[in-house]
Amino acid sequence: MMNSLKDMVNNNQRDMVNNNQRVFFRFYRDQNLWYTTECGFEFPVPISDIGNATFLYEDRAILFMRYIRKHLDLVNAAKKAVCEVSSQEDGTVTALDRVYSQLGHRP
Repeated sequence: MMNSLKDMVNNNQRDMVNNNQRVFFRFYRDQNLWYTTECGFEFPVPISDIGNATFLYEDRAILFMRYIRKHLDLVNAAKKAVCEVSSQEDGTVTALDRVYSQLGHRP
């Protein structure tokens, strides 16, 4: 059963990869393989990073720690930007652009 978005964001990276937890391939879209952790957190794996590696339907989450961390940072930065926008009432696009520029990419 999927957890709520709030629960997923509150999970830290260590919780998602501890105790031999698994990730599962979900779909491919816009040059990304999308995986889900056992707790329901979805994250992308850019195909530009794959090289000649094999990505399986199910694998150990620890092997995907880099991608989980990057996407968790993006989600947390977006959550922070939404809170800032909510307190200001203008600049929605500016706040999101700031998040993307801090992370160095757009999803």
